[in-house]
Amino acid sequence: MPETLSPSKMDRFTSCPLSFRYTYIDKIPEPLTQAQVKGTLTHKVLELLYAKEPELRTEEVAIEILDSVVSQESSSLEEVTGDEQEAESLVLEIGSLLHSYFVIEDPSAIHCRATELDITGEIAGFKLRGIIDRLDLTEKNDLAIVDYKTGKAPGESFEKSKLNAVSIYALLCELQFGQRPVEMRLVYLKNRISIIKLPTEQVMRATKSKIAAVAMAIQKACENDDFRARPSRLCPYCPHHNICPAFAHAADNTPKTPFK
Repeated sequence: MPETLSPSKMDRFTSCPLSFRYTYIDKIPEPLTQAQVKGTLTHKVLELLYAKEPELRTEEVAIEILDSVVSQESSSLEEVTGDEQEAESLVLEIGSLLHSYFVIEDPSAIHCRATELDITGEIAGFKLRGIIDRLDLTEKNDLAIVDYKTGKAPGESFEKSKLNAVSIYALLCELQFGQRPVEMRLVYLKNRISIIKLPTEQVMRATKSKIAAVAMAIQKACENDDFRARPSRLCPYCPHHNICPAFAHAADNTPKTPFK
């Protein structure tokens, strides 16, 4: 059993228990992807932007920060692109996401309490951990959670998964600060849209119940060493696709059998 659970770990388990095992128990190395690097660099720029005084949070300053971050992370860019022109294209894409961000909101008008906030707490008897992209204070000194997304806005089923994550963050905030956030917001930079969810009592109860159910399922799988693959249309994008027994029959023409 992992020492702590997180929204990403629980999401991985519910998507595919075997992939969860490969990543979080066997700790099989996974190659960096362009999407991961794009997300990491974009988040880093926004984190550093909010470290500045409100009047300095301009798009021009954000691009200056991007140039600095790119210089520091040149090895990661080279690893995922392997080509100078492709690396430049990826940086331009990040610049476009930052431009979209300034279309969505004015950072100089935001009272930011924290960025990349590492927060932990015990929920339903399990230790959970999350990293909140940005925690704001409203005009009434209430908390508001903001989570940046650099990919495309998902369909309804995947959107629900993302909203579950910020609901967990809301529970952790309530535990640590004694104050439940009044708003949870997913900001999709590529689409220039925000999806807002209110952490009502009903939402919080449902989130606690889901945490308990998933965490107990993970605990049981660890105790019994029972991690079954769950094939889906996302399998080709899984970093463990080539070693997954669900696809072994494709190479040796043997029929599928139950596996752990």
